[in-house]
Amino acid sequence: MKGTLLVGLASVVAAGCHHAPRDGAVGQAWSTAACNAPAPRTTSTDRDSILRDVATRRVAWRGQHITDYRLRLGETCFCPWSPPAILEVRNGIAVAALDTAGRSGAQLLARWSSYTVEGLFDVIERTARDGAVLEVSYDACLGYPIAIKGNMKHVDTWFQIAAGPLTQPR
Repeated sequence: MKGTLLVGLASVVAAGCHHAPRDGAVGQAWSTAACNAPAPRTTSTDRDSILRDVATRRVAWRGQHITDYRLRLGETCFCPWSPPAILEVRNGIAVAALDTAGRSGAQLLARWSSYTVEGLFDVIERTARDGAVLEVSYDACLGYPIAIKGNMKHVDTWFQIAAGPLTQPR
């Protein structure tokens, strides 16, 4: 079941640059970046290469000055399954989280607030330093992490984070 969910979520992530959905916003339209970019690039190399790559991509992300956005997030791991959510970020800070039906809640925000784009870069850096990142994919349009796969090198400590599409207020 988790594999089927991950495949479905990966399909949504891969399509992120090519459509402009409304993701449950009430009264405000949100749209994805217009882009005809190639498929997302995946890196799966040694720790130092991952750390250099994430540092370069973080600088590029910051250079775009995108501080207000919504990002669909999903996580699978050894732990109990958690449904995906849409994290709303204003001025770089997580301010709300919505379930996929558009309902918000403090518990959702507490669960997902560390997964802003900057937070995803932090996850990559932290787990790469521990030797735990196995594979990272980045959005071809905006360069933010869209998939992080890792293993903390202990029994039952694998994880996968999927992010995207990222939408911005119009």
